[in-house]
Amino acid sequence: TDTVKDVKSLLKTMVLGLKTVVWCVSNYRRSSTSTPGGGATMTEEELRLVSRFLRWGVPCFAVYRDCLNPSVEEEKEVLDQFAGVFTVLDPHNFKDVFEGQIPALFGEILADSAMLTIPQHLLANA
Repeated sequence: TDTVKDVKSLLKTMVLGLKTVVWCVSNYRRSSTSTPGGGATMTEEELRLVSRFLRWGVPCFAVYRDCLNPSVEEEKEVLDQFAGVFTVLDPHNFKDVFEGQIPALFGEILADSAMLTIPQHLLANA
């Protein structure tokens, strides 16, 4: 239906936009306050928001499998883009975002094997 198509389009647009936002937030302090490892540190609030994006973003992709005409290619593409959001984080921030979300992500992978795209993308771009 048109509603599902609209939701898919909005979801894809938000994922693409948020990759840019996460990159900007994680890099805007790089010139003034860097950690000893060379990466910029995000604030606790920023880390919490990115972590919530991961936690609550993953279940949104059910719209790709629960529609009348599911497209595996379309779902994989948007999941790759979603995983790409987290590849712009420095290692310390990445660890802080993911360490509390692994159980929830694992549960989603068990529910939908297409979600394996997320860790595959992260491992391929590590």
